[in-house]
Amino acid sequence: MKAGYHFLTRRSLAFKINTVLFVLILLIVAGQWVVQSTYISRILTRQALAKGSEIAELFAMLSIAPLRRLDYSTLRGNAEGLLKTEDIISVSLLDSSGFDILPFASKPIPDKAVTTILEKEIYDEIGTKLGTLRIKLSLNQVQIGVAQTRSLLQISFAVILTLSWTAITIMLRLMLLIPIKRLAASMDGVAHGRIIEAVEISSRDEIGVLASSFNTMTMKLKQSLDTQLRSEKLAALGGLVAGVAHEINTPLGVAITAITMMAEDVGTLKTSLADNNLSYQQLVDYTDETNKACDIIQKNLMQAAKLVRSFKQVSADQSSEAKRKINVGTYMEEIIASLKPEFKRTNLTIKLNCPERLNVEMAPGTLSQLITILVLNAKVHAFESDQIGQIHISISNDRSNLTITVSDDGRGMDAETQRRVFDPFFTTKRSSGGTGLGLYILHTIINEQLRGQVEVISHPGAGCLFTLSLPFHPDTIHLVD
Repeated sequence: MKAGYHFLTRRSLAFKINTVLFVLILLIVAGQWVVQSTYISRILTRQALAKGSEIAELFAMLSIAPLRRLDYSTLRGNAEGLLKTEDIISVSLLDSSGFDILPFASKPIPDKAVTTILEKEIYDEIGTKLGTLRIKLSLNQVQIGVAQTRSLLQISFAVILTLSWTAITIMLRLMLLIPIKRLAASMDGVAHGRIIEAVEISSRDEIGVLASSFNTMTMKLKQSLDTQLRSEKLAALGGLVAGVAHEINTPLGVAITAITMMAEDVGTLKTSLADNNLSYQQLVDYTDETNKACDIIQKNLMQAAKLVRSFKQVSADQSSEAKRKINVGTYMEEIIASLKPEFKRTNLTIKLNCPERLNVEMAPGTLSQLITILVLNAKVHAFESDQIGQIHISISNDRSNLTITVSDDGRGMDAETQRRVFDPFFTTKRSSGGTGLGLYILHTIINEQLRGQVEVISHPGAGCLFTLSLPFHPDTIHLVD
């Protein structure tokens, strides 16, 4: 019983419904077959008995005169004629004293024959009992007729069963199973991050109401997700601003220190000049110190300017979808530079391997967003706070694809995490403020915007390898000279 239950629970809804319908129709048809067979059997039996009763009535009438005259030869002749009837097996005629006048009026009984005895008392015109007629009647023809009728009913009901089950299955498929499958496919799509999918509403029944409610829920979920994505993007830009501001403080602080020292040297020089005791050596020392300070100021201000340019370009690209020509290697260096503040207090290093002359036309902000998501994901999830590690970015291309791999030598992922890593709101760092949207955004951008693919290979303790395959296409990304 348990084995049968588990067998059914593993089957699809269509299989279960079809099985139940088939069994139900089979029971109905079988019941109809039994009822019809029984009815036909009764009709044929009644007809046979009625025919036998008519024969008995006729024989009784013909036997009145011979019984009066005690004309046994006539009675035997009538009995022999009656025995020629196929269904008559024997004829007994008892006189008023109970003596059987026709002891030998019978023929062999077929094997397994079903018989019945019809008894008719014979009276004359004044009501005197002359005798009793007993006819043994065979019901073999009834059995044959019932068997033939049952065979025809079996064929008819088999056809009815097949046609009914086929028709109901088709109707069930069109009215119930196909809409349910569409709804299930859309739900599965939402579960795997394809929230833009909507269910086609083709009816106003309960399934149509369910589909409408699901579409409403999906729309609200998408609106909520879009709001959260915008918040994530703004938060990322805010973090980038804070990081770059902190990073700029260092060269600016050094430059300010150098300027302060120059101001002090100028004050000392002015005092010596006012007292008419400025020596040649003082002037030489001042010139040397000033040159050194200017060199320090120039280098640090150039470093700050470079950071500002990188931040300006990356932040502008992240807030725009406009396409432009970029050198992938140079732009990747700008992205990595903008991310350095995030790694300031870690023992992690980022290595880049990219062809020097790889130029493409695309929306650079998309590339920046993808790399930022993967690099920060590795920083947060692959390593402990003080762990030494590497994040390696490698870029290559062929005639049809731009391939980006981002790998780390961190803790890796188990099979369950790897299976759900691109699902929306899935995160292993919920307690640390993780939203579970980073890799979902990456998956959505690659699949829906860039028409590409992303794969992840990971094992516990062996790091992660993300491979992004971005096909060249005029609408998304293509090679340029």
